[in-house]
Amino acid sequence: MLSLIFQIRIFFPALLSFIFNRRVLCPLVKLNQAVSVVAKGDLTVRSATEHNDELGDLSRTLDAIAIVLVNEMKKEIAKRNSTLQSR
Repeated sequence: MLSLIFQIRIFFPALLSFIFNRRVLCPLVKLNQAVSVVAKGDLTVRSATEHNDELGDLSRTLDAIAIVLVNEMKKEIAKRNSTLQSR
């Protein structure tokens, strides 16, 4: 009986750790990598998470920011090109 209790005390925390790692840490690491790439100027990266939690919200917000930045840059380039062509 004592052996069974010991096995449960070992197995249960290991299971919780595995679940925490898969549900929280892995998406957080992927999001951190995507943020680092965007911070270096690559606005084509997408975090592509399908979680419906706070990490998913944050990931989708990062993707939306990158899209807005790309669109604003395209507008600015078109505006400057137009200005140069009218000279």
